[in-house]
Amino acid sequence: MNARQSLGRGKAVLVADRAGVLKIVEAGLTPDFKIVVAGDSSEDACRRAVENVGFTHRRAGGTDFYFLSNISHFVQDLRAQFNVDRRVPQRWNPETNTIEETLAFDYVDLPQAKVTEVQIHLDPFESCFYVFGSSERPVIARTNCSGPLQTEKLANTKRVTGVATQNGAYFMIDARGKTHRVAVKDLPEPVSIGGPWRLTLGDQAAVALDRLQSWTDLPAGKRFSGWGSYETTFEVRELPSRVDWVIDLGTVHETAEVFLNGIELGAAWKGLRRLPCGNALKKGSNHLKVEVGNLWIQKVESLPNPDLKPVAETFGIRWGVYGELKPPSLPPSGLLGPVRLLPRKRIAFALENA
Repeated sequence: MNARQSLGRGKAVLVADRAGVLKIVEAGLTPDFKIVVAGDSSEDACRRAVENVGFTHRRAGGTDFYFLSNISHFVQDLRAQFNVDRRVPQRWNPETNTIEETLAFDYVDLPQAKVTEVQIHLDPFESCFYVFGSSERPVIARTNCSGPLQTEKLANTKRVTGVATQNGAYFMIDARGKTHRVAVKDLPEPVSIGGPWRLTLGDQAAVALDRLQSWTDLPAGKRFSGWGSYETTFEVRELPSRVDWVIDLGTVHETAEVFLNGIELGAAWKGLRRLPCGNALKKGSNHLKVEVGNLWIQKVESLPNPDLKPVAETFGIRWGVYGELKPPSLPPSGLLGPVRLLPRKRIAFALENA
């Protein structure tokens, strides 16, 4: 509806639906956080990002804190506007206790406000803080390099490095709008770790596996809840210089702890189950051990039904028959893979000092 009436100095607008209300509010107010580009820039990618990336905004003194969370099982690559005027962002990672100070961002002047537009990457189920403090000139506006980015100040230039995860063309656009390019051609192919595997469930005897599969498909693991240990050996023919390796576990149900040549790489418990190999990877033969913990439901489903008659006689049945609803199926368990070694390397761009 288009009917309007004056209310003091303001105006009341009658609208037909929620979409109309949001349109009028957005026209008059600057959103605290707005996703402007997502994924391949399609409407579906943007809609999926808006539905799955949430935020909370708090302000303390002259600093703005945004908590961002990706609640989906897929990667979110975004360009988002923060209503913080012209201020420099930092990315705080509460899981690793690290702060990224070099981010790709730009200042944008909207009709009703000045905002800071930031390039954001969120892995599946990843959360982090974006913190805005001082006001400075941006160094990098856009890039297709993976993070974290790092800046080193030299005599007349800034040396900015990012991460290349595959061969191809990489770019950085600086604050002046100038594009800097680097071509990567020497990254090796990923290394597949196919097995065979040796699986030990709890204190049971080890089982040989030609391929990775849910241990609930095995007679010994059908109702097993606990920790299973996967072990295998694999060969690495070459370790090129200046190339780092990440182990990608593929699909895991549910939590994994990884040991490479006896060195603990860490725990992979959400999102992309990837961990850096560091110095643990060596040329020649390597031993990999992945300990996986599954859910408790497999064990619970294997237990006999409890006798609830004394409970019913004492308290009555208030919410239906206990244990009446059975799950239609049980989730898989263990390391499902595929397990791979993924190469990456840092590449450098020389940017002129502002």
